[in-house]
Amino acid sequence: MNAKAHSQKTIPKDAFNSMKNKLTLLALALLLSVGNALAHALWIQTASVGKVGQKQTVRISYAEPGDKPEKIADWYSDVRAFELWLIGPDQQKTKLTTVPGDDFFTAEFTPEKEGVYTVATGHSAKDLGAQRSTSSTPLRW
Repeated sequence: MNAKAHSQKTIPKDAFNSMKNKLTLLALALLLSVGNALAHALWIQTASVGKVGQKQTVRISYAEPGDKPEKIADWYSDVRAFELWLIGPDQQKTKLTTVPGDDFFTAEFTPEKEGVYTVATGHSAKDLGAQRSTSSTPLRW
């Protein structure tokens, strides 16, 4: 035998299985914690295609992905104080008026010319250090 073969250590089978179990549990814990990392968000819902001169309705709700929207009265902090913006094909930005419902807000706009319109939300959450949060949905006419 050479010196190199003598210097290598083998891990006992029990220790290897114990380490394997610990790594499996750690991986499982990390995987499960990713599911809990999902956060509530404002969701913008509208038809993705419209017609020039025809009114377009936008619906904004607050939920976690795949969950039922929360009642507006239950929204976190001051999230209901969001702003809704329409960005037209010429990049002109217009603030849209929102109307509260039970568990969502609605707004309407009428596209005046063909092109891509983007609906975006903006909000400075007072409980998160006043960081600006935005979300947008492009629409094409």
